[in-house]
Amino acid sequence: MESELVENPEDLFARAQVVGYYSRRQYRERAALAKHAAHVLWLIKNAPEASLMASPDVRISEFSAAYAYARGKDAWSSHLEKDPNNLKILKHAANFFRGGDRKLAIRHLEHAQSLDPDSPEWDRQLGHWHRLDSRVREGKRDPEIAKRALGQFERAYELSDALG
Repeated sequence: MESELVENPEDLFARAQVVGYYSRRQYRERAALAKHAAHVLWLIKNAPEASLMASPDVRISEFSAAYAYARGKDAWSSHLEKDPNNLKILKHAANFFRGGDRKLAIRHLEHAQSLDPDSPEWDRQLGHWHRLDSRVREGKRDPEIAKRALGQFERAYELSDALG
């Protein structure tokens, strides 16, 4: 598949296959980690709006691939400087930052929510993030953050009900 990508780098189906393959191997094989990062960086730079960018396979670990993570962060920042209100780019950037910069991921989701307040997607994702954050305070739940999560989930439910 990689040789096919040399011939046709825009083949997102082949690229998704390769990214998935390396994603599953990156923590066992050092070479797979570098190849995974290279393909994800290509996707961020060249296809930031592709639906593939919502997958967990396109995340780069800030800890195991710090240099690639920094390059990915710069690439997302560049896209958002050019098009700060693009909902797909905000969603995909937030997905990228899930494993690294949680606060930045939440900021992108909150911005998307402000642009598209009638979509339950943003409330659902924010509820998930706040729920996770509520559990990380000295091994105890933070009740204020848990309330924020519940509020997001309730709003997502209400919006979903209104759509259906």
